[in-house]
Amino acid sequence: MGANDRGKTYITVSAVLVALSTVVVGFRIVARWMRTTLGLDDYVICVSIILAYSMLGEAVFWARDGGLGKHMDELSIQEKITFQKCFFANEISYTLLVPSIKISILLLYRRIFTVRSFRIASLITGGLVISWCLAVFITVLLQCRPIALNWNKALEGTCIDPKQFFFGNAISNLLIDVVILALPIPMVLQLQLRLSQKLTVLGIFLLGGFVCVASIMRVVTLDIFQTMDTSCMFL
Repeated sequence: MGANDRGKTYITVSAVLVALSTVVVGFRIVARWMRTTLGLDDYVICVSIILAYSMLGEAVFWARDGGLGKHMDELSIQEKITFQKCFFANEISYTLLVPSIKISILLLYRRIFTVRSFRIASLITGGLVISWCLAVFITVLLQCRPIALNWNKALEGTCIDPKQFFFGNAISNLLIDVVILALPIPMVLQLQLRLSQKLTVLGIFLLGGFVCVASIMRVVTLDIFQTMDTSCMFL
């Protein structure tokens, strides 16, 4: 597959996923609005959609002017600078997008389950998500000092080890996903439902398990981080 094809494929897949997410969230908002008032979880998931479109816009610019999908040795000096700037911006957007989705899920849980012990557990988990977000955001922002060293390697300064950072980020993100996924299971099992109904409800929640699988695959693929072409590793 040619470099341009790889970039176009990345944009196409991203656009389709964002569009599908928009449709799903749109139906959810309309259904909620017709039955009752919108909750905080609805507003937060709308913020997530806005951030997703922001990342999509960054990806389009990245592929057009930053050489996303090409091999690094094919890029001009200006394209390499643009690539690194887009990479930096994408990291910031990702660091805001992922926690917003997690917080929206936790707020939805709190709307459904009103038991005090569960609300405390969800509150603690929410605090963990926010702490993760702040830690990763600060690390991304200050991964190179000065910040311009991210895209201008001629400057004097220092950067953290990207492989260690990505591993730490991916593993901690996976652990939080597992906690959020498991959180409602005890509550569902306590519902006064037939076994078949409980299994159905559990199945709906466990659909989120694919997120954990994706996170695991991300950790595994990061094992070859050092040998991969930086420009192609996103595809």
